[in-house]
Amino acid sequence: SHLCSILLNPSPQAQACFYEKSVVDHRSPGSSMKASVVARLAAQAAELYNTALKHGESPAMEAAGLDRSWPITLRFQQDFYSAAAQYYQAEACKEAAREKGSGYGEEVTRLRMAQNYIDVVLETAARQRMGPAIIGKAELLKAKIVKNKAVAEKDNSTIYLETVPAEASLKPVSKACMVKVLEPESPFPPPGTSSQPTLFANILPKAIKEALTEAEKQVAALAAAMEQEGRE
Repeated sequence: SHLCSILLNPSPQAQACFYEKSVVDHRSPGSSMKASVVARLAAQAAELYNTALKHGESPAMEAAGLDRSWPITLRFQQDFYSAAAQYYQAEACKEAAREKGSGYGEEVTRLRMAQNYIDVVLETAARQRMGPAIIGKAELLKAKIVKNKAVAEKDNSTIYLETVPAEASLKPVSKACMVKVLEPESPFPPPGTSSQPTLFANILPKAIKEALTEAEKQVAALAAAMEQEGRE
């Protein structure tokens, strides 16, 4: 539904904020923020954008006249965070491989997956003529992916000689959800049922409130008269 879409849209954006903060922390010297954590945050952002996209492409949203640019934007974001998830998971694979001596092949596969996603992102951005800030962010990520992929492929083909696994054989990147939509139990309780003041009770102009009061008196008088007639 339209309401469901409205409620869901802030979730991926909020999750993306946690991802962006983790990226900054990960880059900071001496930081304990691991690449695997960044990957999990990105994977969850991609999942939330995917959920919002499903609502955006639903017949109900189409019937409601949702601007067609919204599903495109949501898919763009989903693909971007999918690319980021694979990129940072590849980095986590490399870190683990250095410790146990194997896993370099998986790093190559995940970097290839990341490049596939980011290529789609940039194609969408160019086709939709998105802003330079958005395109620049995607290009920056692609530059990192391409650089790491070239190094990983060379090292694996000349040093580690590991089999590069198929994409389908890899486990999905684990997700870490940092956000939750909380709906109020009763945002607009019936008059007289709550001790809390009614929302927007004083927002109407004085003249309108006086007219409403007079109308309520007339309705009450009419109801009393009808009740009296019924008794007679």
